[in-house]
Amino acid sequence: MSVEYLQSRDQEVFDKIMKYEDISDNIRSEIEEFSGQVVLAHLSETQGRQILAMIRMSAQLEGIADRCKSIVMDQKQILSMGMTLEGPWYDELKKMLGLTLEVFESAFWQIAETGEQTPMDFRAAKLAKFDSKFLDLRKSYTQWLRSEAASQYEWEAGVRFGDIVNSLMYIRKVTTNLFEVYNNEFKR
Repeated sequence: MSVEYLQSRDQEVFDKIMKYEDISDNIRSEIEEFSGQVVLAHLSETQGRQILAMIRMSAQLEGIADRCKSIVMDQKQILSMGMTLEGPWYDELKKMLGLTLEVFESAFWQIAETGEQTPMDFRAAKLAKFDSKFLDLRKSYTQWLRSEAASQYEWEAGVRFGDIVNSLMYIRKVTTNLFEVYNNEFKR
């Protein structure tokens, strides 16, 4: 939905993102509360690690939701300045958004469908492509900041754009952590 909002600027999509971010906060709280009750039972070492992994995974999913919210808030702030995201570096951002979604969906599919991809396969298949694009985007963004962002107004929009890029990198990192936690604790 964050990708959709960046492209459409639809208020209804924005409202849904805010709603789902609140839901992710509640889910995390409920998982932590439930896990706290489970920990009181006599658990094996494996079960204890898995409970901790579930808590960590719920925190990471909630962190992704926070960053998705942040992305749309940054976009909204850029729009409120009378600016729009456009040009070659925005084209790169759209590619990054697509790759971020690919990375997340790949990890989610592996977890939800108990796929057989190893962390090394996942890294080779999705993350290398993402990381390469991230470096390209950061380079073109930095060049834009140096050459075209002349006024304070544009600089502030540039900072917001940078925040969006950093949020995408965070989502990629946390998605990788989710995948690895799942593989380490639930696929043994």
